[in-house]
Amino acid sequence: MFLFKGWLPLPMKMRIICGIVVILFLCNVSPLVARQTQEFFPLSEGNYWVYRGTVKWTESENKVKKSPITWKMQVIKRLKNGPYEIALMKGHPADLCWYGPGQKPGEYLIVWRENKYYLIRINNDIEKLIGDESYLSTKADFNSLFLIAPLKKDVAFGNDPDNQRTDQMYVWFVDNENRSKLSHVAGISEKKVFTKYTLMYRTNPDHQIVGFVPSVGITNFLYVHHGTVAEADVRLVEFHQK
Repeated sequence: MFLFKGWLPLPMKMRIICGIVVILFLCNVSPLVARQTQEFFPLSEGNYWVYRGTVKWTESENKVKKSPITWKMQVIKRLKNGPYEIALMKGHPADLCWYGPGQKPGEYLIVWRENKYYLIRINNDIEKLIGDESYLSTKADFNSLFLIAPLKKDVAFGNDPDNQRTDQMYVWFVDNENRSKLSHVAGISEKKVFTKYTLMYRTNPDHQIVGFVPSVGITNFLYVHHGTVAEADVRLVEFHQK
């Protein structure tokens, strides 16, 4: 059989091509996984979310007040501490749990490692949080864990390892999963369909319900205290991604 110079019989050529494809895939799979994990909650510097809804609070004379509210959460800076990725945040819907007139957005870190996300309030310890890996690891525990990737209906996470419960109390629980559009959110395509997860955290004194959409973030947040009135009910109305 005569061949042009540089040609190979087809079976041999296909084997070589397949081998090259496999090598390229194996070389790129780790960066791809890392990129997908990071985008699960898009925490690039400059990204921000705007929420709108209502808050209720109890004044000193036991009068319950209600007010409309607009609240912003923004990534101020991206950092790293050892194996931890860090997003320095200004504002979070959690600010509204015990809202009071004149309240300002708080400062937080969202920290993630091995597909687990932690929300840590900054209390005059920012230098230790971003510079001391041992100190940060004491804060990134089951108490601050609020998200895992991937999510799946009926999955529970964030339980106290020393107090294993079976009643879905004091633990994050993925209560629902559905497909929906976010046409009410500025900055997001009206036609795109997303998978939305409903997360619940219930205790004796209060409960939280959080909507989360991968590649977008927190889409709604509800907090209700079961005693003295303190409530927040907001949903995402704007999402701006850098």
